[in-house]
Amino acid sequence: RFRQYLDWNHGFSTMPKHYNFEYQLAELPTKPKRIMNTMDQKKSLTIVTGMHRSGTSALAGSLHTMGINVGNRLMDTDSDENLKGFFEDMDIVAFNDQLLALNGVTWDTLVPLPVDWYKTLDPAIVAEASALLKSEWERAQALCLKDPRFCLTADFWIATTRKCFDITPQFLI
Repeated sequence: RFRQYLDWNHGFSTMPKHYNFEYQLAELPTKPKRIMNTMDQKKSLTIVTGMHRSGTSALAGSLHTMGINVGNRLMDTDSDENLKGFFEDMDIVAFNDQLLALNGVTWDTLVPLPVDWYKTLDPAIVAEASALLKSEWERAQALCLKDPRFCLTADFWIATTRKCFDITPQFLI
């Protein structure tokens, strides 16, 4: 047991008598619990997206620092724009550019994509996306991908991950 609290102005000090909080250190189990193997875990996909220069690299970088796989082949850092990195997987960026090109647009086109555009794509494209995600998941079951193009291609990735992996990606915007 200990009776201390954090006083932001003076560091740790003794708790005043009118506080009656008691803290006990948790007893450690005599036998450690089995840590789940990554193969036992269900795959997860978190997608970080947002407008350029909106903090998405900082968010993806934070997740990377916490140990989450952010891709196998990351974009190089830019000494002028982004010193710590973009945390964008080059294969995912190229695939998103390919999806946009199939619809006659680029990342900076102001014309919206047609409604349900992803439903009419060749099944080979879905298979290619599935294979790409499988290769990304080889390093870890929890995967975070970041690309501003996901703002435009999110419907495709939601449909593909549901169909091929029975998961729905989580989005951080």
